[in-house]
Amino acid sequence: MPQLTFKGIKRQSVIDMSKELIDELQTIINVPREHFALEHVDSMYIMDGREAPEYPLIYVNLFDRGSEAEHMVAKAITKHVHHAGYQNVDVIFTILERSRYYENGERF
Repeated sequence: MPQLTFKGIKRQSVIDMSKELIDELQTIINVPREHFALEHVDSMYIMDGREAPEYPLIYVNLFDRGSEAEHMVAKAITKHVHHAGYQNVDVIFTILERSRYYENGERF
């Protein structure tokens, strides 16, 4: 159920990287590709009363896979975002608890 939410990056960049990124991530965390969800959020950064430059923020929601896997996921995402032409990127993890995750009303 890894969910990646992309902000501050062009939609087409996310589309272009999606296949290879999921190929790499599914190997790292051993999750079938159909369990991944990638979302692009249109956003506008604002500073001092005007639009500010985009800055890629990628939010990753997933069940705990350990710090080594988390590090490898962050590195893989960063590599793909850099390849898309962005110099800087922040990757932010939220670790989900299975006891608090429900699918169709049933605890996961």
